[in-house]
Amino acid sequence: MSTPEQAPRRTRRSAFWPAAAVLLVLGVITLVWVLSHGQLTPAATSRPTGTGTDSPTTSQSPSTASTPAPSSATSPSPATTPTTTTPVPAAVETEATQNVTAFVTQNAAVLAAPPTEPSGTTLTAMATGVALDSALSSQAEYTSNKWHQEGSPTVVSSKVVAYDPAATPPTLTMDVCIDSSKVNVLTDTGAVVKAGQPTDRSLNIMTVVKSASGSWLLSKTDFPTKADC
Repeated sequence: MSTPEQAPRRTRRSAFWPAAAVLLVLGVITLVWVLSHGQLTPAATSRPTGTGTDSPTTSQSPSTASTPAPSSATSPSPATTPTTTTPVPAAVETEATQNVTAFVTQNAAVLAAPPTEPSGTTLTAMATGVALDSALSSQAEYTSNKWHQEGSPTVVSSKVVAYDPAATPPTLTMDVCIDSSKVNVLTDTGAVVKAGQPTDRSLNIMTVVKSASGSWLLSKTDFPTKADC
């Protein structure tokens, strides 16, 4: 009689556990759903604006995005920037201008009858450094090719643009407009190598330095991007 009474009790317990397992699974699913929706909602509402492919920051470098461009009120243009050029004594400007003009004339005279062997003796009183080397190079080219120059370039205008008496040596820079329209380069047989043109006027940036003897010597010549004058 004891055996039949124990069998039904085991049956009722085994039926309880599947139901409990189902409820537990449903509870876990519900909890996961609530938690997942609870995390997504704040993220969606708090996402920063201005991000994504249409954001201005994606097409700008860090420097341009974080640093505002200077306004014209606080950053003057180069045209309105005060000059710091030291005033040039009239005597210094006159001497420098005369020496530059003399160099242009004397160099043309040398190229009109280039010596058999290039020599700087006729120009050392007017030029030094790169300017003297360049003149000697031109002499060598004319001598080697048996060329000579007819006509002489002229200085149309000159203007001091910088002066540094404290430099070693003291330095002065000038804008010099030179007209070479009447200068022709010929061979020893008279063939024209280069003929002067009416437009042969160019702006030369000439730097002169004060020598130990006190005279101003041309040290180099440069040309600006726009050399018309």
